[in-house]
Amino acid sequence: MTPRVLVTGATGQIGRALVQDLLRDAAGMRQAGMPEPMVQAMSSLNRVIAAGGAAAVWPDLQRLIGRAPTRFAAFAHEYRDRWL
Repeated sequence: MTPRVLVTGATGQIGRALVQDLLRDAAGMRQAGMPEPMVQAMSSLNRVIAAGGAAAVWPDLQRLIGRAPTRFAAFAHEYRDRWL
């Protein structure tokens, strides 16, 4: 998977369905040659993410970095020229 595909997926542009298929679909991971233990681990992680388990941003983060956190889509948009 190229950085361009990841960025377009992260920002909601064309390519999102491809990213979702590659990252969430166990058959796709196997087809891409991923070892079975990694397929199982990624599938579990993707289920947690899809259920919103990674969506929370704790207030500690802002205190640690000294500013409001940046959403990934905004980060990807801001740095898109470096990834394409």
